[in-house]
Amino acid sequence: MRTPLSAALSENENILRSVYADCSDAVFRRFAVGGQTSALLLYIEGLTNVEEIDRCVLAPLMLQTDQPPSGPPDQLANRQIPVSGTKPVADIAGVVEEVSIGNPVLLIDGQTGGMAFSLPKWEKRNLEEPKAEPTIRGSREGFLETLGDNMALIRRRIRSPRLKMRSMEIGRYSMTRVAVAYIDGLADPKLVDEVMRRLQKIDIDGILESGYVEELIEDHPWSPFPQVMSTERPDTAAAGLLEGRVAMLVDGTPFALVVPASLFTVLQSAEDYYQRFWISTAIRWLRYFFFVISLLLPSAYVAILTYHQEMLPTTLLLSVAMTREEVPFPALVEAILMEVTFEALREAGVRLPKQVGTAVSIVGALVIGEAAVSAGLVSAPMVMVVSLTGIASFTIPRYHAGFAFRLLRFPIILLAGTLGLLGIMLGIIAIIVHMCTIRSFGVPYLTPLSPARGSMLKDVLARALVDAEYAPAAGRTAQSAPPVRQSAPRSGYGRRAEVSTMPYNGKITPVQMAFLLHPTIVATALLLVPAMTERHAGRDMWLSPLWALMAGFATLLTAWALHKRFPDDTPIEYSERLVGKTAGKIIGALFIFFYWHGSGSLLREYGEFVSGTFLMETPTEVIMGGMLIIAAYAVRGGSEVLGRCAQIMVPVVMVLFMTLILLVSRNLDPYKLLPMLEFGILPSLKGSIVPQSWFSEIIAAAFLFASLTDRSKGLRWGVITLLFVAVILSLTNLTVLMLFGELAGRLVYPVMSAARYIEIADFLEHLEAIVMAIWVFGTFIKIVVFYFLLVQCTARVIGLSDWRQIVLPVGLLILISGIWTAPNLQQLVHALGTSIVFELLLIQLGIPLLLLAVALIRGKKGAPAMAK
Repeated sequence: MRTPLSAALSENENILRSVYADCSDAVFRRFAVGGQTSALLLYIEGLTNVEEIDRCVLAPLMLQTDQPPSGPPDQLANRQIPVSGTKPVADIAGVVEEVSIGNPVLLIDGQTGGMAFSLPKWEKRNLEEPKAEPTIRGSREGFLETLGDNMALIRRRIRSPRLKMRSMEIGRYSMTRVAVAYIDGLADPKLVDEVMRRLQKIDIDGILESGYVEELIEDHPWSPFPQVMSTERPDTAAAGLLEGRVAMLVDGTPFALVVPASLFTVLQSAEDYYQRFWISTAIRWLRYFFFVISLLLPSAYVAILTYHQEMLPTTLLLSVAMTREEVPFPALVEAILMEVTFEALREAGVRLPKQVGTAVSIVGALVIGEAAVSAGLVSAPMVMVVSLTGIASFTIPRYHAGFAFRLLRFPIILLAGTLGLLGIMLGIIAIIVHMCTIRSFGVPYLTPLSPARGSMLKDVLARALVDAEYAPAAGRTAQSAPPVRQSAPRSGYGRRAEVSTMPYNGKITPVQMAFLLHPTIVATALLLVPAMTERHAGRDMWLSPLWALMAGFATLLTAWALHKRFPDDTPIEYSERLVGKTAGKIIGALFIFFYWHGSGSLLREYGEFVSGTFLMETPTEVIMGGMLIIAAYAVRGGSEVLGRCAQIMVPVVMVLFMTLILLVSRNLDPYKLLPMLEFGILPSLKGSIVPQSWFSEIIAAAFLFASLTDRSKGLRWGVITLLFVAVILSLTNLTVLMLFGELAGRLVYPVMSAARYIEIADFLEHLEAIVMAIWVFGTFIKIVVFYFLLVQCTARVIGLSDWRQIVLPVGLLILISGIWTAPNLQQLVHALGTSIVFELLLIQLGIPLLLLAVALIRGKKGAPAMAK
């Protein structure tokens, strides 16, 4: 409870002296107003401008002789004290708060209130160029440690009265002032309220730097990725405000916090918008490239030297082998040793005085590197790889963001040393899944890439051109700025961005559904369908996927018809409505068994492929377990996370696939397609039986239609998915046929065998890793879709409200199924081409057709669709 000020000055003084006991810098100045009324002026020495106190407060009050003092302190101050900033105080806590920030407080005997004067003064440094964010072209001003100066630096750049700044104090003892800045009309009110709510919930002894606030308000404090952008540039903070973001200024630190943040905001530099469009775009792509290099180069070197030496040309391999002759350590130990040494030198260069640090880091790197190579402890190529990696890491413009990628480099190196290129791919998948999981104040971390925002992507893939209506912060003036409006947010640095909070609602877009369904059909079919169709269709194998497309359309149209009747239900719910609770539970159990067995078969297929072609000495169970752990992490994130992951990985798979087709195109022989339809259409129809089972996997859409943000587009994107799948599979069969001819049916993995024909400029060869990348990325999406549907079906059948609690137990059952599915690869492939085909068609097409027939006969429909 706050203690009000008493009318007795001596009582107030006693209370305040007890509060400031043993505080030698607290000054209690007793004097008489006009030589008659006792008064007390309280201030902190060193925080208050003593000269201004003498001139503007004490002199007018002590030398007053024309009339006796009367009225409360605020009236007296308004008449006689020439200070612009004044504030009345009514209790002891208010006096302490004002005195603590350097404002002297006047108390007069007989009055129950006091008056604080804005006369703070403390030493501060001059404006300097930000040391962590230097630019060639742009402002040379950086934030200071004084909150008022920092607020003024932003106000100078955004002069509109719509720029709002709301202040508060945080910290029981430090009572640090924090200002929240935003532009009314551009910032989402929900975002502003969320920022204020999180700040007000902070309960801590003291805030000494903005890093305290950052850690206490971010969504995922355990994540290595920064979810709050910190900057010491006023122009960067102002640009963020013009994008609709919210900035936080903390007294005592030269760093402002801007939210929400994304991966691409921390990879962009202020100078991107001060240079020409083409220059900035080229530099941005260079930065993206070296960002990947800084993360993956050492691990790729370790993986290739340890497991994939065949990828290197013979001359290069011999050269590297000569340099490693006397090195006693394996490539994994060598890489970790050099990386740790490099990081130690970089940290030493930062912590030492500036005059010494640069010399120590440069000379230390040269001396240690040369001595290590001469002593035979490390090889010269490893020194070059680590040096290039260090240089690449310096291209990341945000110093705090570079830490995350530097730390992630070490686990990826360990994965590369144990699982080769597969380990690198699993590490990349884990990072993508994690980034799809985290948010910054409700905004997905990979926005606008996933979820895709077309209007904003143009400022990610390139530096968007500045138009007259939405000029960036550096070029907009108060007279030329367009009127504030809420329509059509625009992307870009200094432009309006979609930064409204997006709470988890389990919804995905129709495009994300298409990205999920595409690898669900294609991922495993790419490797197995060519051989299976050739055995029946021969030279007409390229027609089989087109005939199989009919089964996909039948399955999709059946699922859509059921969805139109039961728009808010999945097959588990409307099965019970159509055929009764008991029969519906049986159908739900069939779906559970199907997705459990399918997930296990898929996982085993993945493990057999990797262990049989790349990691022959690694147990299949280890390979399957690694994939399943990452899949469980993704499934726990829900359908939103799965949709975002697919939106990133599927385009990568398609690019790699088309790259593979282009690289082998010079070896293709079109004459191997002739004669076409030699035995009529029947062989190609027989060859379509196996692909039909894959096309019927489009039934997964029946479980996703109810989760779409725009359900009216579900059928359209389902059809697009099927057509695209048919084109991809036909193109794959054509390529394999023109490459191998009749031998295609004797190969287990024809596409893998095709990769062995790749040779680039007589330098790069044996690029089977491209096929493995296609397989791993695509198979991961298919595994998580089956895994997620299995969890959803199980939770609905047994009536669980929180399906996340069974994710790990279900994952263990999938691993058991994968181990017990088949004794070896040959029997697994045989089952996929025989018995499993009929299982897939029965569950994925037969049951939905039966349910639709019952619905048509009984005329049953579900409740109307819920409002979007």
